[in-house]
Amino acid sequence: MPANLSSIMPVETLARSRQRRQGIDDRERQQIIRNVIALGKTKAEVARAHNRSYSTISTVIQTFLNTGRTTSIKKKGGAFRGSAINKSHIRTICDFVAERPGATLVEINEHLASKAVLASQNFDFNVEGNWDNAIYFDEAGFNLLSHRAFGRSPVGERVLQRNRPANREVNMSLMVAVSGDGIVASYTILGGWTGDYVALFLQEFLFPLIKGQSRLLLFDNAKCHHTGTVEAIVAHKGHRIQFIPPYSPWLNPTERVFGCIRPAIGREDLKDHGTLKKVIEDPLSLITSEQAKGWIRETKKWARVASAGYPLNQDHDADQALARYNLAPDLSAPFIDNEQDSDEEVSQETMSQRVGPHRRFTQY
Repeated sequence: MPANLSSIMPVETLARSRQRRQGIDDRERQQIIRNVIALGKTKAEVARAHNRSYSTISTVIQTFLNTGRTTSIKKKGGAFRGSAINKSHIRTICDFVAERPGATLVEINEHLASKAVLASQNFDFNVEGNWDNAIYFDEAGFNLLSHRAFGRSPVGERVLQRNRPANREVNMSLMVAVSGDGIVASYTILGGWTGDYVALFLQEFLFPLIKGQSRLLLFDNAKCHHTGTVEAIVAHKGHRIQFIPPYSPWLNPTERVFGCIRPAIGREDLKDHGTLKKVIEDPLSLITSEQAKGWIRETKKWARVASAGYPLNQDHDADQALARYNLAPDLSAPFIDNEQDSDEEVSQETMSQRVGPHRRFTQY
């Protein structure tokens, strides 16, 4: 074997062979995903721009499509385990210890348990946002087996569903943003929505349309909405985020949007995801601003019923509910009255009677 390898191997090859593999940090990973997914660039173009191999770019994109993550997978173990204590817990513990410096851990834990239904979060649309500039968000999933349960056929013959796929395949999830102007933005993906997907949707498809405005963004309580990434990007752009009470589809007009899509899907022969996507997008393009304004007016009426402390599941529409409880349709009213709860302990029965079943409580 020659004593000097440089005599038979170029210097550049030696340097490359000694080079350690360089990892991709989270910032570059997010730029790669943005260029390919949002901007539509090819993997080859992105590979040249970032001076990376095609296989590296392909791996980053495939990982994002499979997991919805825009960050690298961290080392597993106790050091990276998420805390079960949230900000509300810390606030309650600090207040309790300030009053009782000698409290033991057992007493602190008992105090947290006793406060399970005492801290309520009130909705105030008049501080930094109001009904007029609110944008409502929600997601819905569809698959290739979506079809009508009933149909027509001649007497004595059975109704048959033709061209129905044997496999439902991966769900296709739709995210919509609705305001008084109609459908502000929408996007479909394969699989479920994650916090990173939601942040990407806001950054690339919504915020460019409302640049220079300060809007109120209303989400439901899905786990992907309660992430630091989503809250940080909303605050950075000068908007305000708010979460509607749990299990309250009456307070989100996006449900009416999905109600326009589902019948259309049931009428069509779905062969693949391309067909499904077209069937989803066609009804969206037909929704007008007048329809959206009507749905939001209906939402305000339901909010009036909820703010008065009455259940929302007793009537078919909001006008019937207002008539049942003899309420005026105050369309400027927020979701929940702005009256702050005192810090005095109130029994669970008394609290539920006063605010009704649709007020949101922080569960410790």
